[in-house]
Amino acid sequence: MKRYRRLLAFLCSMLLLISLAGTAFADDSGIKNVIKDGKSSTPAASSSQNGPSAKDIKATGDDKKIEMPNASSYYADYVVMYVNAEKEHSVYGHKQPGTKNNEKYMPTVYHGTKVIVLAEQGGFSCVLYHSDDNALHAAWVDTDFLAWDYPGRVITLGTQQNKTAVNMGDPEVSWSKGYMVGTKQKYTLLSTPIEDCVGFTLDYQVTARNGADTKQVTGLRTIYINDGDGWIEVGEFDLTKLEPVHVTITLQKSVTLKAVATVADCAKPDTFQFRQGLLDVYTA
Repeated sequence: MKRYRRLLAFLCSMLLLISLAGTAFADDSGIKNVIKDGKSSTPAASSSQNGPSAKDIKATGDDKKIEMPNASSYYADYVVMYVNAEKEHSVYGHKQPGTKNNEKYMPTVYHGTKVIVLAEQGGFSCVLYHSDDNALHAAWVDTDFLAWDYPGRVITLGTQQNKTAVNMGDPEVSWSKGYMVGTKQKYTLLSTPIEDCVGFTLDYQVTARNGADTKQVTGLRTIYINDGDGWIEVGEFDLTKLEPVHVTITLQKSVTLKAVATVADCAKPDTFQFRQGLLDVYTA
């Protein structure tokens, strides 16, 4: 990736993304875990005062774990890209811009993961990303495995988003402590509830089968949201193969969005592992 490529500013997402690193689990006592009746739809200087800098890495706490970029390696603006893994599963999160023998890695960076590129050095890019436990991390990844376009499947549920709706960016989320009612699967909690939500994109991927066959973990997924008073079904999609999926959902009416759950209808719903996050939350 050459530095003369287009650099995309993504300010709304960045304000939310780099504010604080997410914790693995959150207090889910503020919502009712019941299904409601009916359905609803070495510090470095920045190359730009307002652009990427050491502060972004320090916000994750990983500045003590990875090699910091050289001052001249930072981009002028934040760049949004996606991981396009060679075998469509994941890439290594390196602690330095390169490889070395017996190296220890940062948390896995999965295929389809949205990343914020801060710097490029020696064929590697320093990126911010969320791991499968929804914690914000910084790591170096091979630039060849980054793409401008999302490499997974895109599904749209509901009508087209109203042009007056406001994109609030990507919220910080965490996994619940407990399971969604009637399942043994955790759900996603927003760190800060979003009022008047009219839509969002679900970022979903099965990351490990844990001994099950692929056909035992693929199948129908039902998406629920929780406004604090209970779960509301908002749509479903068919996961036909193990690939990352973006499901863009337009709600029938505005709600206070506090949590999102995805329930799997398959032979072994409690066997597989998955990552799940929210992107591009819209408000009325």
